[in-house]
Amino acid sequence: MTTLNVDNVIKNTGFALRTIEYPLDTTGSHDFHQGDLLYQDQTSWNVYAADTDAHCTYFVGVALIPSFVAPYTYAPGGTVQKFYSPSAVVGIGCLVYLKTTAGDTYTDDLAVYIGADAQTITAVAASHSVGVAKMPKGYTSIAGGTGVKIPVLLTISKPIASL
Repeated sequence: MTTLNVDNVIKNTGFALRTIEYPLDTTGSHDFHQGDLLYQDQTSWNVYAADTDAHCTYFVGVALIPSFVAPYTYAPGGTVQKFYSPSAVVGIGCLVYLKTTAGDTYTDDLAVYIGADAQTITAVAASHSVGVAKMPKGYTSIAGGTGVKIPVLLTISKPIASL
């Protein structure tokens, strides 16, 4: 599944959005979109879009901007190249809207895990949670499905010494 650039951060009183800058891959092999859940590779130290539970061992947060800023720019000589952000700006300690998985039921404070892509979660237990579901006011549960998004309070897996 592919993802699209989306500003999915909820501006909510009581939760402070923190940002951390990480190195990113500028070869075009690991581009990610705004709103993707990210993990840090333990070999290159770059951040990439998460797509498996194993990646979430080193879950770092949500991409606040895409990895590239100009995907189709003509350089001198007529060659096409991408221009990348100087670093990956990652949000932590925040609520984000994420797509849900059909057949899952979400309740308040239910641990959620990476789903089919970097912007989708599932309630099916795995080894590494990306956060907890937070029900909107007036809801005790929400059934997952196509087009259904819920707020998720992100809980990072990779400790950050500077926080």
